[in-house]
Amino acid sequence: MYKNYTKKPGALKRACHKALLIMRLTTVLLLACFLQVSASTFGQLITINQQNAQIESVLKEIRKQSGYDFFYKEKVLPQSLRVNLSVVNVTVEEALDKLMTNLPLTYEINGKKVGIKAKRVTVAAMAIEVRGVVKDE
Repeated sequence: MYKNYTKKPGALKRACHKALLIMRLTTVLLLACFLQVSASTFGQLITINQQNAQIESVLKEIRKQSGYDFFYKEKVLPQSLRVNLSVVNVTVEEALDKLMTNLPLTYEINGKKVGIKAKRVTVAAMAIEVRGVVKDE
């Protein structure tokens, strides 16, 4: 190996330069990846303190802080209903759970999109006692 570097002048310098270039590039790529992961984890914490507010304004505030988009029909959200929400440094799921505890709404998160719809009301089957005789004629 020593013979290869002594035969070609400047070969050792080029090899060192190439190794340093690869290390610099690797360092920059790793740093960029770590910064991206850090930004995405801190960007999703929600802090809201709204009293007697409309649901739409609370959802807009959650959208501003988290970057999630909300999809719903206008008739699903009651305009006259006022809500109170006070949360500090919680995730989007926890904020939505607390917002919709006493509301007839449910949500579904798919990526960065949140779909809001009305809860399905299930009617419990009434217990009916049937008595009689079945005859085959």
